[in-house]
Amino acid sequence: MIIKLFLGLSLVVNLWFATQIIRLERFHYSTMTGSCSEQVITKEGKLVRVYDESEMYKCLSTKQPRTSDLWNLFYGLKPL
Repeated sequence: MIIKLFLGLSLVVNLWFATQIIRLERFHYSTMTGSCSEQVITKEGKLVRVYDESEMYKCLSTKQPRTSDLWNLFYGLKPL
């Protein structure tokens, strides 16, 4: 009985960790590729990224940069 309880608890904790890794990797990849930033050209002709924190968080929360959450989990664990 205790073993089944322990295995069930372990499964829940591992699934929670997997969802957090997926979410963090989605944020990481979107931030690194700049898919949630606005680009503005200044008077000097330089390209600058402008960040609005609340808008950026909304964008990062909804952005799906890879085709599957399994890829986010794979890259988040960095097995290579």
